[in-house]
Amino acid sequence: MSKSLSNGRDGIRVDARSTGNMILGNLLFLNGEHDAHDDSLGFGRAGTANFWWMNIGGSESRPGLLG
Repeated sequence: MSKSLSNGRDGIRVDARSTGNMILGNLLFLNGEHDAHDDSLGFGRAGTANFWWMNIGGSESRPGLLG
């Protein structure tokens, strides 16, 4: 499990042009803006173009990225 803790902005941020990623099993807490942030659009998790699974955190840019 990877950890992203107490960053100034986002724990993990994926921009709109970054697609087809598998973001798995991360611990994301106490990051400045969001723990998990994905600006892509598609048919993946939470309407993104990426696969988010088994990530644990407190805040997200779209409901459904964490969990």
